[in-house]
Amino acid sequence: MISLKAIISSLLIGFNLIHNPTGLTAEQSFQIFTDAYNKQFKKCDPRFDDYLQHPDILKKILFEVLNERTHTYRLLHGQELYTEQPSNIFLLSDDEIKHLIPILKAIPKREFMGVIQAAKVADIYDKNTEWGGELEFDKQCDVTVRFSPTRSELSLEKDGAYLRASDLSKLHIAAFHFHRTRPFSGPSSTDLRVCEGRVKKQGYCYNMVITPLEHAVQTGGEVEPKRHLNFDFYSLDLNNSKRGVVVIDLGTYLNH
Repeated sequence: MISLKAIISSLLIGFNLIHNPTGLTAEQSFQIFTDAYNKQFKKCDPRFDDYLQHPDILKKILFEVLNERTHTYRLLHGQELYTEQPSNIFLLSDDEIKHLIPILKAIPKREFMGVIQAAKVADIYDKNTEWGGELEFDKQCDVTVRFSPTRSELSLEKDGAYLRASDLSKLHIAAFHFHRTRPFSGPSSTDLRVCEGRVKKQGYCYNMVITPLEHAVQTGGEVEPKRHLNFDFYSLDLNNSKRGVVVIDLGTYLNH
């Protein structure tokens, strides 16, 4: 049974996460952010306007890329919160695609994975802080990680805070956080509620959750335990508010 303390804590977290201190309406906030992000995205990938002339072909290519990877769905582990199949790529808007593509380009890169791996280790050992942050474009248009370790004063679980809406940068690709090691991956029901709440207040929510997996890898005829990381992208914005949050499993990657 959920205690009164847990309910109050959840309400406090929700208010602080979705409160929009700018005074703008959700529509205004979404439009300002989208215009600025699109300008930056076009600078970093000028070919994208050409891609969007044939969005169905682009989504089919992305689907085929995702479909080749190993996935770890909640659905297969009795955690039926949503579907997260690669085919969900066809549900995304053009704006959401613009946030997904840089992530897909960054994840396979050794340097990017090294930074994420270091943060994951820090998150495991630091029980009072959520080692999440944001993905952004740097001056060379590479995807970079900006950490915003967040204390968890309002959470019953000390290691479970979220970035507040006011903490997010004006040009972030996506906010991200880690989950504890599990046999499955994906955002929790709380993650989805926070995302929906942010859209009501600021008009958009582009997020990624990273989960260390309990896997074993065959090496040299022996089974050696290894840590894998699974990445899930989930998003919602005002243009798709009736559709609800879409979750896409981006695949499982082995730490180098």
